[in-house]
Amino acid sequence: MESNNLVITISFAAFLIKLLLSFFIYKTNTKATVNRIFAMIFFSQAIWDLGKSLMWLTHNPELALFFGKLSYMGYMTSVFMFPHFCWVFVKKHNIFRKSKWMVALWYLPLIIMIAMLWSSPLVIDHLISPAESNYGYGIELWEYNYGAVYNYFFLWFQILPFLYGFVLFVQYYFKTKLIELKERLRYLILGTSFPILIGIPTGIVLPALSFRLPPHNNILTTLMSIFIGIAIIKYKFFSIRPNREEVNKKIIHSDIEKYYRTNLGEIYFVIGKESLERAYHVFLDALAKKRYGLVITNRNPIEIKQKYGLVNTPIVCMTDSETEHAAVGKHDLEQLYSTIVEFAKKVKDCYIMLDGIDYLIKHNNIQKVSHMLTKIKKEMAENNSCLIIPEDKLKLSKKEKLHLKKEARLIPKCIAHASIEAQLLKQISKQGLKNREFIILGYNETSEAIITEFESRNIKCTVVHNDEIDMFYPKGLVRFVKGDPLSRRVLSHLKVDDINKVILVVLDDDSDAILAVNILRQLTDKAMVISNLHDINFLKVAQDSGANYVIPSSTIGGKLLALGVSAPSIVKWIMDSITYREKKHQLVELDIEKGSRLIGKSISNIDYVLQGVAHVLAVRTGEVFRELPDDEYIVQADDILVLITSMQKHHLKKHIGKNVKK
Repeated sequence: MESNNLVITISFAAFLIKLLLSFFIYKTNTKATVNRIFAMIFFSQAIWDLGKSLMWLTHNPELALFFGKLSYMGYMTSVFMFPHFCWVFVKKHNIFRKSKWMVALWYLPLIIMIAMLWSSPLVIDHLISPAESNYGYGIELWEYNYGAVYNYFFLWFQILPFLYGFVLFVQYYFKTKLIELKERLRYLILGTSFPILIGIPTGIVLPALSFRLPPHNNILTTLMSIFIGIAIIKYKFFSIRPNREEVNKKIIHSDIEKYYRTNLGEIYFVIGKESLERAYHVFLDALAKKRYGLVITNRNPIEIKQKYGLVNTPIVCMTDSETEHAAVGKHDLEQLYSTIVEFAKKVKDCYIMLDGIDYLIKHNNIQKVSHMLTKIKKEMAENNSCLIIPEDKLKLSKKEKLHLKKEARLIPKCIAHASIEAQLLKQISKQGLKNREFIILGYNETSEAIITEFESRNIKCTVVHNDEIDMFYPKGLVRFVKGDPLSRRVLSHLKVDDINKVILVVLDDDSDAILAVNILRQLTDKAMVISNLHDINFLKVAQDSGANYVIPSSTIGGKLLALGVSAPSIVKWIMDSITYREKKHQLVELDIEKGSRLIGKSISNIDYVLQGVAHVLAVRTGEVFRELPDDEYIVQADDILVLITSMQKHHLKKHIGKNVKK
């Protein structure tokens, strides 16, 4: 009886280990196909061990036969699923992975065998009673007496899947040059060797020679499950080796440092028609400054290396195809996250290029990708690393763009905000920075631009905003205060009545900005107050309210951003000055009357015609006012175009027509 109890206890232990391991591997990434198939294989094997344990415990022949068949159903399922696991793990494509129908074809024999198992004696004929069993070693337990299908087919077939997996893993081990893949394959080879090198001789060959060992297959398969589980866990964390790159600086665009400046601890989303090229140039610029880099892409790594002169920088492919490069599945966002984070932890101050955001969103969705970026953003800040994401071919709705904009800084940043930032900092610099304490009222793109500049100068500041701010900055650099920037209580709590305080008012609404200046001046006449306004007509009001300096925003920032790609010289022409009014730039209206040569032309065509003279900022159609109209909008009779120009009104009339109003 002691021998019986030991065998049953081992079988129960195998059941628990496999059940817990399959659940753990599944929960590490419920979306990964590798994890799901592993979980199903060893859940099936857990059923095999549980069924045998219950079969050996019962004295009822019919109940024992039921548990015996349940046990074998689990075992047969695991045998058929193991090759499927091998194909997915090494990303090997064959006829059975071409479609869901072909996958179903692979499992068709399993379904037939399960049907025969429960409806006929062809798989298990009957059970041999414990008293008649041939185990030996004092073991008296129910034993299978197999039918014709098992003896002439499954007895030998069950060897082939495990032998196939073993050979496949050995073949890939010697074929691959990737060290991290070799490390994982070692565990797979070791795991599959137990049922092949030990299980086949002791479970099939020796019994055929009338020599039997005590039941031990559950021990071998448990060891197999543990080693394969380790391989999957290592599969989630690439051991990528960072290397320095010698970069050819001649291929980097000269304006990268000026308009595409980046800081460590951030995620940047590169926008515009040449976003892919510019993103890689930002990345190369970082490598040229002796930063370590990693590229994650859905493109051909060889082409990327050749195009950008990369030799040592590691590249990870986003693909489900068989490849010799380090790879993550297109649906496996958890592995992608782990790859990025592990590299950032290993190599702080690194730059990581995520090329293929459109590919990820296409095969997942914007919410999942955005959630992943939220987690990555925190890690980038903690590890002082930088993630670069090119917009490239990405087409998103306004709502979807907000998802991404929330997680990443846009570059090139709006030139209007960059100008405001420069002007504010210029006024601060005039007064000197020593012993100054900075408070920013309001949080928007202008605030972000100022904070970014403060980061580069290691200047601390306090930001007051109504809502929670979901941004990560270096610890100790930025303090966020949740509160109303117009609240006397909040401002008093910040102790603004101090000659060393510099308060930057960058609220979105001009009336709020003027009110903030008024409140500040009621609380203090010592602090310096610098306010940003959107409407230049309120400039004198803000000055009269007590602002030391007033910086007018350019009201055309959005249009200039759009022009930055196609007409950078015009952007420079306008933004060289503090405000466009100081250089006599004008906003004018152009009535489109019947017979006008502009009727039927798109906005982009008109901008081309007016190139160097003026640009369209808005269109009024009846009662509808379209700010920053789509380039494809076709101008109709009776439309009114709003233009910006540096030409005097009478010169503009001569150039484009009579119907021009200031």
